[in-house]
Amino acid sequence: MAFVLKKDPTFLWPVTVELADDSGDYVPFTFKVRYRRMTQEYARDVATKLNQGAEVDLDAIARQIIAGWDEIKDDSGEDVKFTAKALDELLKIPTMSAELVGAWINATAKVKEKN
Repeated sequence: MAFVLKKDPTFLWPVTVELADDSGDYVPFTFKVRYRRMTQEYARDVATKLNQGAEVDLDAIARQIIAGWDEIKDDSGEDVKFTAKALDELLKIPTMSAELVGAWINATAKVKEKN
């Protein structure tokens, strides 16, 4: 397969988050996020700050790296269209920005475990 250098490259990546439900259990939810392919310098800077425990604005990072999504529904089962306002609503969920940024770091770092 030939590599195509795109002007505005993005990629779709599955993200699974676990959220507490009314019974006191955690329920996994999976959806797909369209991430922007940021520069290597940007990715390295974010990962370094997180690894060093530096204070970072995860919501701001999420807003920079997320370009869209699939498989997010509203209460009536309809697709939620990606908009800045919808992203703001998603980021209000506790731990969501950390989960989204963490998935992006894992996807861009191409972390592989040894056999």
